Amino acid sequence: KNKHTQARTMGNKPSARLNMKTCALAGYMELDQQQCIRLRNVALETTDPNSPFLSRKVLSQCLKSVGVRKQPEVEIIKDLYTLWDVKGDQSVPLMPFFVGLCPLACSRKQSFPSVLL
Repeated sequence: KNKHTQARTMGNKPSARLNMKTCALAGYMELDQQQCIRLRNVALETTDPNSPFLSRKVLSQCLKSVGVRKQPEVEIIKDLYTLWDVKGDQSVPLMPFFVGLCPLACSRKQSFPSVLL
């Protein structure tokens, strides 16, 4: 592979290690599928319909509105927000961010595709 092809694929290769880390993190959380759906819906209702972005302030309001107040859920979600905020402008793409939270709502008894639906 040349370095340009390698750069495009770095970090995007599925691995058992990544899946294990996601499962381990989900094991610490009590976030469920219904809370994820409510978070997304409240965010869509709260944000400007002409903007596909979610601000940190709106995320905090959504977490409170839906009743996600426990640690480590709040801390993990806010840390994930920070990771998504690559420009540092307190704005992340709304729908991809919430899709990214779905694996954290997957209990050991659920399959990942069932949480996405």
